[in-house]
Amino acid sequence: MLLKSKFKLATAVGIILSMLSLLVHLLLANYSAGGISKYSVDNVLPFGSKPRPRRLWGPLSTLDHLHPYAKPRQLYPAPAKDNGFIYAKIYGGFEKIQSSICDLVAVARLLNATLVIPEIQATTRARGISSNFKSFSYLYDEEHFIAALSDDVPIVRGLPKDLREARKKIKFPTVSPKNTATSDYYTTDVLPRLVKSKVLGIIVNGGKCLQVSSRSH
Repeated sequence: MLLKSKFKLATAVGIILSMLSLLVHLLLANYSAGGISKYSVDNVLPFGSKPRPRRLWGPLSTLDHLHPYAKPRQLYPAPAKDNGFIYAKIYGGFEKIQSSICDLVAVARLLNATLVIPEIQATTRARGISSNFKSFSYLYDEEHFIAALSDDVPIVRGLPKDLREARKKIKFPTVSPKNTATSDYYTTDVLPRLVKSKVLGIIVNGGKCLQVSSRSH
């Protein structure tokens, strides 16, 4: 009888301890969930009366004052005199096309010349280029390109017919500037040739044809 009484007592104590353990686990789980909820509301999204970091949660400033570089400024007027046409051939990989075009636009502006839509050459040799690749218009919107730069650089799709014929007969000079060529090179060496012939070709290799001179800083 004494052994059975001890067994029953041990069983009762075990059940009580199990229930107590379960109760503690439930209380801890409830406390943890409440803490996480409180943290996510009060700390991750600190609204209400709690102080908020100004730089992170303050009101956004308007972006109206920002505009792309292609948008004309009033600091310089549009070119009043056109010194002629510049046509260009771009050689190199697909990743170098954009920088070459940007340089050509800058050169045309520098020389007060009309830029003919560049001819992109040898790009189909690069990996990832579709066999349907044909021209500048395959990569870019020609109309948007011309319109976006209309107040900065005059751009045309091609030379006038008489000049196209003269180009076929190689009557116009061409230059192959290095990627380190500066503005001085264009104003002293290239500009006189452009003014004289009214048409000039530029061959671009390696993704660049203009380097900003240190004297311009």
